[in-house]
Amino acid sequence: MINIALKEKKVFELMFPANNEFHGNIHFATKNKNGFKNMGYVDINNVINKISKLKFHDNADYYFTANTTKTGKRDSENVFSYNNIVIDIDCHKKDISHFYLNETIEEFLYRINRDLYDTEIIPKHNILVKTGRGIQLWWCISQI
Repeated sequence: MINIALKEKKVFELMFPANNEFHGNIHFATKNKNGFKNMGYVDINNVINKISKLKFHDNADYYFTANTTKTGKRDSENVFSYNNIVIDIDCHKKDISHFYLNETIEEFLYRINRDLYDTEIIPKHNILVKTGRGIQLWWCISQI
């Protein structure tokens, strides 16, 4: 089991800055062989307090919404505010080695840095999350 470290706390503060003007909900879940298991939701202004109390295990995958919802229902019709733009890039090929997947991700990151970010076509992502099957690129935006 792990507790949230200072580095992760700073990342969550960047993703979900407290803002007394907006009070949408961030949803937390984990996934097992039967699908997603809801771990609850919390007002965006209390995210840091909530994650500080959760027990995270090294061998589990955790998911949370990038944007807030109005109620406990997690679907597009229920979106309350946009806080982040996320691109999730996964490799679903079953027989790819962990080494080759990491090499492919590193090559991809090199190319987007060279071909997009260095040319200022697209602003650089704020957060890079390595997932089990790939990466997520997060752009933290002013809440709308």
